[in-house]
This record gives sequence, C-alpha cells and structure tokens, in this order.
Amino acid sequence: NLFLWIREVSMSEKLCKLLRIFILSLVDQGLLVYTLDESGDAKSGKHSVGAARQYCGNIGKVDLCQVGVYLGVQLGNFRLIIDYRLYLPKSIINDPANIEKFGIPKEKFVFKKKQELALEMIDALISEGINISKIVMDGFYGSDSVFLSQLSERNIIFLADIACDTQICLEKPITYLPKRNGSRGRNPSILKILTQQFKVSDLVSDPSGWLNFNVRSTERGYKKVFVKCFRVWRKEDGYPVSEPLWLIISYDSSEKKVKYSFSNLPKSASEKDLAILQSSRYWIERTFEDMKGMYGLGD
Repeated sequence: NLFLWIREVSMSEKLCKLLRIFILSLVDQGLLVYTLDESGDAKSGKHSVGAARQYCGNIGKVDLCQVGVYLGVQLGNFRLIIDYRLYLPKSIINDPANIEKFGIPKEKFVFKKKQELALEMIDALISEGINISKIVMDGFYGSDSVFLSQLSERNIIFLADIACDTQICLEKPITYLPKRNGSRGRNPSILKILTQQFKVSDLVSDPSGWLNFNVRSTERGYKKVFVKCFRVWRKEDGYPVSEPLWLIISYDSSEKKVKYSFSNLPKSASEKDLAILQSSRYWIERTFEDMKGMYGLGD
C-alpha cells in the first residue's frame, strides 16, 4: 500500500545517505572519481513505477523500460553506487491517475529532466560536506552545455564525452554584431563568430600529436589507447564560452573506436592524466553489469 511504499523509499534514501557518508569517510576524497550515468531495464508490462516507452541503453532502442539516473564513485578498480533517482517520463507525469496507480507521493510526481535529477544528487552530496573533486559522464550529459556550466559553477572538475560533430574553436573566439543593411528592418541582435570553427572529428585525420598510454589494468594486461589533446573553446547556446577547456580525443585500436571528451581540468594537466580520467567511466558500466547479473538490479 501507499504507506509501505513511502516507508520503503524513505528507508532506501536514508540507507544510501548513511552508506555514502560512512564509506567516503574512510578514504581521501580528493582521490575519488565520481561517475554520472543512467541505466535502463526492459519491462514486459506497465506496472513498474515509471515504466514507459523511452530509450533503453541496454537494448539500444526505444522500448518499454524503466530508467534510473545513478551517481557512482570509484577509487582504482573499487567502485560503488552511492545515490540514484528514478526517471519519470512526461508520459507518466501527464496522467494524474498514475499517482494512485503507482503510489507516488504528490511532491515527487513532478517531471524533471535527467540533468536536474543529476544536480539534485550532486547538491545533496555537497550539502553533506562531501567534496566532489572530479566527475565523469557520457555524451548525453556532455551534450548539455548548460549542465557543464552548472558543474563549473560548483567548482567541480568534469570530463564529459561529446558527439563527433560538436563544434569548437581552436583560437580565442572573436564575435561581432553585424551592421544593419539599409534603413529598413530591425537592428541585428545576434552575434556572429568571426573565428574559424571546427568539428571535433576534423582533428582526427592529422597523424601528428598522438601519444600512447596505458589507461587501466585488465585481466589481460593493460588497456592502451592513443590520445591527443587540445585547448579549445566550446559553445553554449550557440556562442563560444569565454574560458578554454580540454578536448581529449582517444583512439582504441582494439575496438576501432574514437572517443571525444571535454574536460575543465587545469591547463597544467598532462595528457596521461586526461587519458586515464577519460577511461574511468568504464567502471560504472562494469558496476551496472555486476549489479544486474549478481544482485537483481534489473528486477
């Protein structure tokens, strides 16, 4: 019934809080890397809370599934999920009957984007006095330029994967406001970018600048990738951001895959540091596999 559901949710939230406060008190928080990711599980019926037709990463397509946003932490190959939020799609929120059907408290029956749920978890940790020094995330969050700025405002170092067609400037951008042609019409109000822009994929073909690093241990030795890094200016709402950041491009020869990421690590960061941080998102994917395979997270 509704009372039991609320009690179980409350106990779960308290358990997560106690667990992370206890675990994180045992280690040097400055050495930890936090990971933001989501995980979906296909469902055969609509009786699970939040189950709806939406993109499910596990099967790589839109289908009936339940999606959660998770915040994890890692130190080397040790990893732990420390908080989570159930994502309620608009199709669920738009039907008030779902409040009673699923036993969802009215104060929680509000649509929130996944980025908003992520910030809720991050701000909860900050309010608990936990120092989030570094956080890594996939391209869904990396494609949200406003979200990246919100992390910077919280003095959080991020490394976010981005799409291959993401536009950047290699030089400090110069913008200007065009003059009005003639006497008719409104004065132009949209700035133009004078500096040449590139897609991040344009920087791959140059054979120079690649470095080879061991980024993490595996059961068969070390994972090796080729990496090259640039100081670039990203865009937000169509305009260049004033401060530069790192663009990390890596090539995994074993998987024949190129990955692109942004990071606001300091200018003094080494290419090896950037490559290792970029590869660390592997561990939350491994955590999801373990939790679903051994502990029934998918159920």
